[in-house]
Amino acid sequence: MPTEARTHHNLAIVLGRAGRGAAALPHSVEAERLKPTDPPFAYNHGVALFRLGRVDEAIARYAATLRLRSDYTDARFNLAAALASGRASPRPCPTTRRRCAGTRRLRVAYDEGRRPGRGRRR
Repeated sequence: MPTEARTHHNLAIVLGRAGRGAAALPHSVEAERLKPTDPPFAYNHGVALFRLGRVDEAIARYAATLRLRSDYTDARFNLAAALASGRASPRPCPTTRRRCAGTRRLRVAYDEGRRPGRGRRR
């Protein structure tokens, strides 16, 4: 078993892309445990959870990523996508009230089929 966070992180990415989400999850958990202040590790943990259909947990990881680095665009977009997926439990936004407004704007943009700041998809 690897002992470096980056090794676990890379294994989780490779396994996830290969469609082996259940095998990827323990590596993403371990990577985040070893480096809890590294935003990409929290983000990819969220991605692994979302791929397994564990949407509420993925939302929590995306929110944790945004607490570590509020300008993490992929985490904001995936948070909005997870909230818009209809598979999340109904509950208040997991981030601060000010960030909720931004998340709602992202969710509207996602629902309209466009990325924020890029206009409509053609």
